[in-house]
Formats: sequence, C-alpha cells, structure tokens
Amino acid sequence: MGYRFLELKIEDAIGILALARAESLNALNLDFAAEITEAVRELNATDEVRVIIIKSNAQIFCAGLDLKSFVSAGLDGTPKGSLDFPEKLHELFDCCNVLEECQKPIIAAVHGKCVGGGLDMIAACDIRVCAEDATFSLREVGIGLVADMGVLQRLPLIIGQGFTRLAGYFKITITNIRVYRIRIEFSIITTSIICCIIISISIITIIMITYT
Repeated sequence: MGYRFLELKIEDAIGILALARAESLNALNLDFAAEITEAVRELNATDEVRVIIIKSNAQIFCAGLDLKSFVSAGLDGTPKGSLDFPEKLHELFDCCNVLEECQKPIIAAVHGKCVGGGLDMIAACDIRVCAEDATFSLREVGIGLVADMGVLQRLPLIIGQGFTRLAGYFKITITNIRVYRIRIEFSIITTSIICCIIISISIITIIMITYT
C-alpha cells in the first residue's frame, strides 16, 4: 500500500522503512504512528523480507511527539485529559508495540536527535546503530507527562534502571559518548548516517548467514 509519511522498499530480503515526515522532523502524530504500525505489519507478513531497517529521511531521527496535533484530541494538560490518553491515542502505543512484537529482527539506524517518542520506538527495536551526532532524551517530564509508550519498561533492559531514571526525571540529553558507555546501542559509528546503513547491512548479512 502507499504511505504518506513513510518510504518503504525491499532490497535483497531487507525491508527498509524510512521515516519521511521531514517537514516536521518526524514528530509523531496519530496518522504517522498508524502508518508505522501498518508498514511494520506489512513487512512482517512479507515472506521475502528477512530483516528490517528503520531509518530517517529527515535532518534528525525523530523530534518526539507532535504536541500541537494532540490538543484537538483532548491532550490539554488537565488531569482528565491525561486519563483519556491511552484510549484516544492508542496509535502511539501500537507503533512501539508492533516493533517489539515483529517476528523479524529490526535494526534502528539513528542520526541526530532522537527525542521522546523516537526513543520509545528505538527501544522497541532489536539493535540500535547510531551516527556520531546521535543524541537521546525523554522530554515528557518537561511538559508534566510520564513517558508511557513503553520506554520506561524497555529502556532499563538496555541501559539499566539508574540511567533510565535519570533520563526520565531530569530530561537529560544522552550524547553519543555517554551512549557508548551505557550501552544503549550496538556500536558507535564515528561518521554519518550512510555508515549506519552500511553497518546495519553488515549485521543483517551475519544474521542471514547464521539463520540460513
């Protein structure tokens, strides 16, 4: 099927899913999140695809949630609005859960800022490969919300409870050097996003050889 905010292609048994809401720096709204869910399900159901890469066509990986688009959905900062969040905005939860539940390995190739919902997504992937300029942060606490798209459950398994709590309580930005030290990713790539893709394909080759 055609997608408005994604570019999807299959090459040599690799499903490449590019986030392409570039004008908004891949900020997540409901339509965008729903497309990610549908695309991952499509790749999961395609026999030709053995491994998936998720990357960004924007200047950064993801700017987090598109907060302006959620005001009309009732996310207005009030206690009642927050209570309705999971029901009204289930697409956000789905786009993370589908990454974790996919039966095929998913590699996130990350460059630039990976904020809020972007970190939620890559935490649900199997492997994270990052460019030198990659940074990570949970910004929800800055607007009085708890990061509740699954990252607080998944991130401790990757970087431990201590660093997860620091990120969640104080909205600190984790740079690539700190990333290396706390093991959020598979490896640090000291050049560009192109190198991330090359390394990702190398990992995929190993996976394919191993499981052939």
